[in-house]
Amino acid sequence: MTAPVLAIGCVAVSARAERVVLHDSQTRFQRLVVIEDTQQQERYLFSDDQRYLQGMISLRRPQDLVPGYLRSSLLGLALAPEEPKAMLFVGLGAGSLPRYLSPRFPKAQLDAVEIDPEVPPIARRWFALPTRKNLRVIVREGREFIGQSKQRYDFVLMDAYFGAEVPRHLATLEFMQELKQVLRPGGVAVANLAAPEFSSDFASVVATYRAAFSQVRVLATDNARAYVLMAADIDACPDAAALAARIKRLKARHDIDVDLDALAALPPLRGSTATPAAVLRDAVLR
Repeated sequence: MTAPVLAIGCVAVSARAERVVLHDSQTRFQRLVVIEDTQQQERYLFSDDQRYLQGMISLRRPQDLVPGYLRSSLLGLALAPEEPKAMLFVGLGAGSLPRYLSPRFPKAQLDAVEIDPEVPPIARRWFALPTRKNLRVIVREGREFIGQSKQRYDFVLMDAYFGAEVPRHLATLEFMQELKQVLRPGGVAVANLAAPEFSSDFASVVATYRAAFSQVRVLATDNARAYVLMAADIDACPDAAALAARIKRLKARHDIDVDLDALAALPPLRGSTATPAAVLRDAVLR
């Protein structure tokens, strides 16, 4: 099941505000609930009895990228090839990042893969997911799609969950090898991760990325309960000056209105992954 980030890791709906249920359905994979906060003028997509947040939109500023962990994931674009030809999003949710990026990268192909066929219509109806020539939504299981894809991508966002956990089959060393095959040279894979106190496999997921990719960095976000992992097979990550220059060009060329410099300055994760952790393997799943 492609599913959400822990709700408390992103945003909490105000208890004082009027909460209006706009949609409530049970799919083959999950229960999906769309709630509007009339005071904050925000709309949320929840799953699993509203324990987890799949995405949100500001009704005042629908063009904004609201969830902090998604803003941080844009740092991956500062490491990727500077004019990406194709991007892949595994896990659609409310479609926040494809909605934000598709008009800013009109020459790039954006593919969003979602296992639950009832999610894309919700993203379109309630969360302004656009119909654009460069944005394709594919209803398919993420690993199956990656394993069979002929397309190569400059940027891949892994945003799929079972509750707060990354699905194990999307976190093994064998999967990482498949993921690397769909990345163009210099391409970057970004994974959104719930913080270690919410995810029992956090250290092992990070260890597996580090076993597969030559460069891996885990960054804090503007919410202490969420982290962003960036992975690439490159000789070295750019130093602070080079990264700042890349960010400046990215923002100027593509109208990125997120303060990436401040996000880049957030500290990398330390301590939680200092002790050895098991690398996840397919064989354990069988």
